[in-house]
Amino acid sequence: MMESPLLNLEPDSIGCVNPGNSHSLETTDTPPSSASGSRTSISRVCDRCIRKKIKCDTQRPTCSRCSEHGHTCVYSYTRRRPGPARGFRRGRRSPKETLNHPDHDHQYTSAGPPSPAAEPSPPSPLANSNWYGYTEPLQPVSSGKSTGGSNDSISLSISVEEQSYLLEAYLDNIHEGIPLFIKSHFLSDCRNLVHSHDLILTIVVITAKLTGYAFTTATFDIDSCIDEILSAGSFEEEMFGNSPSIDQFRKSCLLAFYEFHQFPGRQAWMRIGKLTRMAMWTGLDRLEIIKAQYPSWRAMTERQLEEWRLIWWCIYRLDSYANLSSGTPYLIDETLAYTSLLQEIPGRTPIEDHHDSVHESFLLSSHHNSLWEAISIISSQSREISSFNFHIITTTLLRATARAIRVHSLQKQPEVHCLDDIERHLSAIRLSLPTNYLNTRRNAFSNETGPDHHARLVSLFHLNLVQFFLSIINCKRREQDDEWILRWQRVYEACQDLASISEQWNSSHNLRVDPAISMIIFAALIFLDVHKKSASALVWGSHSSIEHSERVLLMQLEQLASIWTLPRLLTLSLKSFRESVSGPLSFSHIQYILSHFEAPLHPRWLHFLSTTQPGLNECQ
Repeated sequence: MMESPLLNLEPDSIGCVNPGNSHSLETTDTPPSSASGSRTSISRVCDRCIRKKIKCDTQRPTCSRCSEHGHTCVYSYTRRRPGPARGFRRGRRSPKETLNHPDHDHQYTSAGPPSPAAEPSPPSPLANSNWYGYTEPLQPVSSGKSTGGSNDSISLSISVEEQSYLLEAYLDNIHEGIPLFIKSHFLSDCRNLVHSHDLILTIVVITAKLTGYAFTTATFDIDSCIDEILSAGSFEEEMFGNSPSIDQFRKSCLLAFYEFHQFPGRQAWMRIGKLTRMAMWTGLDRLEIIKAQYPSWRAMTERQLEEWRLIWWCIYRLDSYANLSSGTPYLIDETLAYTSLLQEIPGRTPIEDHHDSVHESFLLSSHHNSLWEAISIISSQSREISSFNFHIITTTLLRATARAIRVHSLQKQPEVHCLDDIERHLSAIRLSLPTNYLNTRRNAFSNETGPDHHARLVSLFHLNLVQFFLSIINCKRREQDDEWILRWQRVYEACQDLASISEQWNSSHNLRVDPAISMIIFAALIFLDVHKKSASALVWGSHSSIEHSERVLLMQLEQLASIWTLPRLLTLSLKSFRESVSGPLSFSHIQYILSHFEAPLHPRWLHFLSTTQPGLNECQ
């Protein structure tokens, strides 16, 4: 696989000292000389506290006020006046709004659990309703690396108007692929400066890259900028205090999601692993327990807790397809997780006792062996919440399938009961789904929108992949008989079902879905090619049907490849396999190919696809 061509850059600041990294700490006592040769001292109070006119406790590397909101303390050499920057406009707030503002003194501080995003106050009454509060242009941290003796840093300045456009573009497109925010609150939170500058910068730059946006007010190399953000430091090095803030988790999730699909390789896989371990270390896998044990968690509103649950399940999804695709064990054991699935958010209502029983009845661990029981609850939720939870249910079934296949493949005399259990689970889930959920077309009479339709199609991809995996494993280690032919037919049937989903695909939604579906499409295309080249296909006369399914799936894979690197590499691997394997393929040839299948992105499987023909020649 192609490794990520990331630069090994260290973050540094432009024209200021950032105490969040070791390099800056070393230079704190030796500020640079001014043009006149005099030496100036660094301010003891961070720039943000000066700008907000709030008391700073001067703690290093990050004061408590900045730590609460996921900001990095920045200390200028030049003296700053208190208050906002020149040109900053803010509407008048009522006393009640002031109490709800993120920077007000009533906000709790805690050295243990992370600090969630504060409740936003109403947007300022500005003439421009698309204003997002960030009046100063966005600028990332410089690498501080020198090239040829000069300081070669990446300078970036994005106007407020372009920020507004890209934040809305993110919400309309990329957010659906990895929903890290409560959608209805995201834009208002941006207007009220709830989210950290670092997170907003990451969102804006990645959105610009994926949407092909051309900046009009700034000229810079966006690829170099993204490389610098990715290589700025590990997740552990970016921690402030004992636990990361929710915005730091959001940024790390977005970067892990982006790197896995744009720079696939060991580094991306390890990034997801570190993020998953950090989430469990923080306690996100047992939120329903720690919220009752620690005062700082009990003080959170239900909305804040729901935001943390959302982060946890996004990490769960990352852990799922990172390890499912590579055939490695999962880091998360869903049977031990004690964090509820998403529920409707009751506004700003504080946590009360009656909420506990609701969340405990909606734990994935409680329904691990009966996933269909949770579907009746999910079906009654709003479309946005139910779509997310259905995705978690189908992902969990996929995890169980991969785990059963792993156990089955490691046994010399494999037992079939583990696979039979998955078959029963799949049947029960299919039968418990809402009416017309399995319909591949858009349910127009139910007012299903295009994005909702494609989110449902992703879950259908998952369900059909479960059937595909079961069909593959059932064909292994069997003699050539009528039973084997029926099982081999089920592999073709599963590939056809996957192609029928692709037939309803609308390319305008490619950015709105998780691009990990490209691995599903790739696996189906490999075995469709095997079917087409098998000797039995000549007897059945199914060439035209197979070619149609191949054409549809390949076109969808190529559409995703126009955005992401992962499907682009899978397309090349498919081409290599097609060119290296010639038909007709006998039973022994097919068994040889099946025996090497481990996972869609397993290194041994990918290597096998490019060197298949020599092994097939030995099977003659």
